[in-house]
Amino acid sequence: MAADTAVYTLSYVVAALVCLAFVLDFFFTGIKSDPREPRYIPPRVPVVGHGLGILLKRQQYYVGLSLNVLGSRMYILNSPDLVVALQRNSKTLSFQAYAAKFAAKLCGLSPEATKIVTTNIHGDGRSAGFGATFLNVVHSKLSLGHSLNQLIRAANLGIAASVDKLDGETPTRIELMQWLRHAITLAATDATYGPANPFKSEVVEEAYWNFDAGMALIAIAPFPSLLARKAITGRRTLIHALTAYLVRGSYKAGSEYLQARYTHCFENGLSFEDVARLDLGGLTALNSNTAPAAFWLTVYIFSNPSLLQSIRDEIARIISTKINPGNQVIRTLDVAQIQEKCPLFVSTLQEVLRIHSYGSTIRLVVQDTLLQERHLLKKDGVVMIPAASLHSDPAVWGPSAGDFNPYRFIKKPTQLSQNRVPHGAFRVFGGGTSLCPGRHLASTELLAIVAMLVMRFEMDPGDGELWKLPESSTRNMATAIPFPVRDMSVDVKSRKGWDGRWLLETSDLEGRIDIAAAVAG
Repeated sequence: MAADTAVYTLSYVVAALVCLAFVLDFFFTGIKSDPREPRYIPPRVPVVGHGLGILLKRQQYYVGLSLNVLGSRMYILNSPDLVVALQRNSKTLSFQAYAAKFAAKLCGLSPEATKIVTTNIHGDGRSAGFGATFLNVVHSKLSLGHSLNQLIRAANLGIAASVDKLDGETPTRIELMQWLRHAITLAATDATYGPANPFKSEVVEEAYWNFDAGMALIAIAPFPSLLARKAITGRRTLIHALTAYLVRGSYKAGSEYLQARYTHCFENGLSFEDVARLDLGGLTALNSNTAPAAFWLTVYIFSNPSLLQSIRDEIARIISTKINPGNQVIRTLDVAQIQEKCPLFVSTLQEVLRIHSYGSTIRLVVQDTLLQERHLLKKDGVVMIPAASLHSDPAVWGPSAGDFNPYRFIKKPTQLSQNRVPHGAFRVFGGGTSLCPGRHLASTELLAIVAMLVMRFEMDPGDGELWKLPESSTRNMATAIPFPVRDMSVDVKSRKGWDGRWLLETSDLEGRIDIAAAVAG
């Protein structure tokens, strides 16, 4: 949920790698600061302290810091005004340069493909480089329009099919995180890859999640083939399956979005295998954060009876009901209406993402840059914007910044100017040139699957347990939204009075489900 959005979800892999890479420079040369640079903060543990802090605490390591340097020229920005200043310098503080550099390593691109991907990243000069034009393709196909509508409607079919399997007269027990992960993975990949979707194979799906869980080790471990063996094996399985999909020409029946991506890669001289490898980044963006976000949203809603009822009342107003010629009840939910007519449901999602977003935007300083005419960022430094710091700042969100408030983002027409969150403070999907292009797709998937669960079922923890919010896991540094440390067994039972056949639709998104925008009370 911020270049191809894949690199946004890999931000912590990148952060740890950078910090560890800078250790040797710190050890041998120390910090050589220009007096105009931000103040340097030494690690509590000499040499390796900052690297360990990032690895162990993730974004919580940054909470409370202002603009400072952690180690050898790693700059941390966590105030909204500085974020806005950074976004105005997108060429000298480059997301694309950083994305290309680390995508090559994580995906294992060939030397030839690495050269193509990293050359002329910003499209300077007469011809645009691959990185610049690739992003244009991705953004154009995931912006509001035919291609996005095609993806959303196809994903709706998959979501509805998975939810239908829960329907029955007796309760069904599921592991909630596992069920959501499978349902969203299958729906998203079916929508993207079409009839020959490789992820219909349980082996390929499991390989993806093994790869996802070990991406940090692939990126930072000195001997990933030994220390990240399971993830490397998963990557190999994925590349084999995706290469076969490409060689067969199965992508020609895939989504308009996928065909545009692949066509662009072929036109720039990438081989089938390198296209498959580069696709790993798109897969990460497609799957890694949507499933855990759906988990947290589901648990927060069902564990709060009052909130659950209020959201049900909202959604009920946009469900159309009719009787078909066979005397069967048909209920249709149009997800596109949720943004306008279900403000509490949307606000709850935004608040869940605010609390659980661990993503970080990363930029490479490609030339010396002066922010606000006083903060000097030196060439070859790395800039990080950790969302957790911005999302927990009482100066932005008030004294309740640490509390879950599902009403926080509901617009109050008489107080819009007072309620507007400062630009740059809400970064669930990044911002500026790194604004996640898949945010509309992710938002509709999330709202669709949780709305169906909320309206069609009662849900309770298994074995008579009480609802208890699990802790967030920090093991997978590659995800912007963390998984829970443990799954939850829940009993799912169809709601009385809400039976019938359910259809999930999305009318054309003339407006947008813009979860990236923020207005808080």
